[in-house]
Amino acid sequence: MTAFARLFAFLGFGRSSAAAPAVTPDAAPQPQPVEAPRAPLPPAHEPYPVTPEPPAMVADEAIALAAGLVAPFEGFSLDAYLCPAGVWTIGYGSTRIYGRPVRQGDRIANHAVGRTMLMEDLREAADAVERAVKVPLAATERAALISLAHNIGGGAFAKSTLLRLLNAGNKEGAAGQFAAWNRGGGRVLAGLVRRRAAEADMFRRG
Repeated sequence: MTAFARLFAFLGFGRSSAAAPAVTPDAAPQPQPVEAPRAPLPPAHEPYPVTPEPPAMVADEAIALAAGLVAPFEGFSLDAYLCPAGVWTIGYGSTRIYGRPVRQGDRIANHAVGRTMLMEDLREAADAVERAVKVPLAATERAALISLAHNIGGGAFAKSTLLRLLNAGNKEGAAGQFAAWNRGGGRVLAGLVRRRAAEADMFRRG
C-alpha cells in the first residue's frame, strides 16, 4: 500500500459504512442501515471546524508518511489527558485547540476532528523542518523529521545536534541522534524509545 493510500485509509476516504446487499431477480433491494446521529457536544464546548482532506489537498508525500507513523504512537482520545511529560493533550497527540493550549476538561466530538487537528499539527512540523533543513531530503527522511519535530517542537528541532549533523551532510550521524530524544518529564519513556527507533528506521530508508 502506498503512503497516500495509507493516509487516505487513516483519514477515512473510500470507506463505506456497510457492504451493498446482493440483489437477485427474486429479491428486492433491502434498505441500508442508517448510522445513528452522533451525540452533540456539551454546551460548554464549541464545535471544532473540521477541514475536509480530499486526495488533491494532500500535496506532500512526507506528511502522508508522517501521519501513518505518528498516529499509532500517539493513540487517540476524545477527552483531554495529561501525557507522560505532563502536558494536556487531546485527539492524536494535539496540545493546542481553538488556538490555545489544551486544558483539563476539553473534549472533541469525534475522530474526524482529531484527524483534522493532527494534519494541522503535522503541517506546522513540516514547515519547521522546511525552514531548518538545508540539504535535499527523500520523502522518508523528511517524514521522520516531521514526526520528530511534531513530538519535540520546532524550536528544539532547530537547536538539535541531529539538525547540525544533517546540515553538515552527515546523515548517518543524524540518524543516530533520534535515540537521544527519548525522555519525557525527565525520565526515559519506553514509548519514546520505540517511536525514535521507528523514526530512525524510516529516515534510513531515504
